[in-house]
Amino acid sequence: MQAGLSPKADSLALESDKADFAVVVIAARQDNKDDPRIAEFVKAYRSDEVKTFVEETFSGAYTTTW
Repeated sequence: MQAGLSPKADSLALESDKADFAVVVIAARQDNKDDPRIAEFVKAYRSDEVKTFVEETFSGAYTTTW
C-alpha cells in the first residue's frame, strides 16, 4: 500500500472469502464480563465508522467480520 499498490487489484493471488483467517477476539475477565464499558467498547469497535475506516485505510488488505 505504501508503494501505491492495491491489495485487491495488484495481488498475485487472493484467498477465498471462505478461507480460514485470523479474527480479533474481544475478551473480558469473568468478574467484569457484564461491565457496561466493555459492551460500549464492543459496540464502538463494530460500528459502521470503524468498518469504513478499515476499508478506506487498508484498501482491501484487511476486512471486517461484522
